[in-house]
Amino acid sequence: MSEFEEIEEKLETEEPTEYPEAWDSKKEGNKITGTVKRIVLGIPTSGFTGTGDLLELEQPDGTRRSIWLPTVLKKTIERMNIKEEDKIGIKALGKMKGKRYYNFKVVKV
Repeated sequence: MSEFEEIEEKLETEEPTEYPEAWDSKKEGNKITGTVKRIVLGIPTSGFTGTGDLLELEQPDGTRRSIWLPTVLKKTIERMNIKEEDKIGIKALGKMKGKRYYNFKVVKV
């Protein structure tokens, strides 16, 4: 089987990737804690032209949530070198006064 035939077969047989329910990162004061299970970059987004980045977090009760990563949060995650299996907490600080972006507090233990 050629590489392209293998690709065609996967396109026909593999299910699309599912992501857990998203955490509301825009609601000021919203908090979430848990263990990072995966970080996915460049996900095609429906309804938009382009891609998004996502962090999947397993909360202490076992529930998994998707956290879409706006630029500010993504850069914070990168700067803190957060990776799979890290224990983290995120708090939404809301839209910054006079700015077009939302800010976050991130803690890693």
